Amino acid sequence: RSSAALRSKMAFAMREFLLCVAIICGSIYYFLSSILLAAAVGVLLWLAVIGAIVARVRRPWHHAVHTAEIASSRLPDILGNAAALYGDKINDPKVDYGLHHENIDIIVPANKENGEPAHTLRGWHIPPADAKKPEAKILVLCLHGAGRDRRAFLRHSPCLHAAGFGIALIDMREHGLSDRDYRGITYGPREAADVVTMATHAKAVMGYSRVVTVGTSTGASASLIAAAATRKRPDQLIDALVCECPFDSCKRLLQENIGVRLGRVPRFLLPIKNLTTKAAMAACLYVLPRSKNSELNRSPLEAAPLIAPRPVFFMHGGRDVLVSADHSRCLFAAAHEPKQIWISPSAAHTAVFDSAKEEWERRVITFIRTAFKDILPESN
Repeated sequence: RSSAALRSKMAFAMREFLLCVAIICGSIYYFLSSILLAAAVGVLLWLAVIGAIVARVRRPWHHAVHTAEIASSRLPDILGNAAALYGDKINDPKVDYGLHHENIDIIVPANKENGEPAHTLRGWHIPPADAKKPEAKILVLCLHGAGRDRRAFLRHSPCLHAAGFGIALIDMREHGLSDRDYRGITYGPREAADVVTMATHAKAVMGYSRVVTVGTSTGASASLIAAAATRKRPDQLIDALVCECPFDSCKRLLQENIGVRLGRVPRFLLPIKNLTTKAAMAACLYVLPRSKNSELNRSPLEAAPLIAPRPVFFMHGGRDVLVSADHSRCLFAAAHEPKQIWISPSAAHTAVFDSAKEEWERRVITFIRTAFKDILPESN
């Protein structure tokens, strides 16, 4: 009996032991499964964050443009709402300022060599006030930033027109009423190609002998790339540049803005934030289209030393939180003479004119007159 009782106890103990082992193994399995599931969800969320950043970088900025809008020159609304950005001056030069203007349609044929589809750039041309004056030979080509349109420089037009210059306000691809292929903007190459197209049209078709670009943000950076790309042309195409709030490279712009958008995190999460920033930046740079024309793939910082002997004027807002004023300082340091720089202490991004209107007018018009003193009289 004692032997049978012992065997019974041993069997019971073995069952209890195996049950405990099973419970422990099951707990470990579910614990590891939970960790793996949480890790998988975390990775998916991390990839979703990166995907959202990439989608924001590449996205087309406006809704589809309809034939009726093009026919009536009725601009679609823009990111951030046009009225919130420009106040009540959001119509056209005639309605807002009484300035006669003409519609411009620049038809660009397909370029298989550069991989560019056929498209049309649309905008406004405000002719010079007096075609007989030497100032009438100069076109001020206004270049808006990403997510904006030709109206970005509508409020600047009266002072430029009063100075006697012709003015062109044109929508880049993916913006305003210009064509789009919904590949998004490129922060450089395709926008620079548009600038080259606009400047070529100004001289070859519109009859201007001099072109000065006045660009802001992406428009300013694209003008630097375009000017460097056309430096070997006999007419140099772009004769002077005014660059407001430019970025010195797409890589730096993305790195700074992605970090800002991710916000502040506890110290122990900094490695994850840094990894996310680097991964998102690499993904953005990978998906952003590049031109097959190597001349247009330079960064603005690489283009800056190639601008001279054409004059360039950098200006920036001291309170710019999207593109810090250090970008303009780096570009100014890289450029050769003749060059100027002005940091307006209280101005935000692309808002130097709003912060210091009279000084902007004085500085820009003086810069243009000095740049073209060979064809302009010393004073008005």
